[in-house]
Amino acid sequence: MLETENELNQKLQNEQQKQALEAEQMTYEDKFSKYMLKNTRQLKQKIHVEKERAKNERNGLKFEGDFSVCLTDIYRQQLKQRKEENDIAKQTTQIVEGALNAVQFKKDPKKK
Repeated sequence: MLETENELNQKLQNEQQKQALEAEQMTYEDKFSKYMLKNTRQLKQKIHVEKERAKNERNGLKFEGDFSVCLTDIYRQQLKQRKEENDIAKQTTQIVEGALNAVQFKKDPKKK
């Protein structure tokens, strides 16, 4: 009777160990699948970035880094271009005002 009880306990322990190993194996498989899914997403994102970079290079734009950096560079470039356009507009306005003042001064030199 003791032997059968010991055998049953041994079988129960073996079964529990087997279930624990299977559960551990499943967690490794889950972790591996999550890892692969994450890497797949990253790979798809890198492919997308490379496609965008290639498209930009074909269009004459050249950027380094990932796509978010590209967007930041485009934004900075647009701001710089707007600033240059504003500076040109200010200079043109000053030139025109100076010319108008000169014309008015020639017409009536006594007025200031």
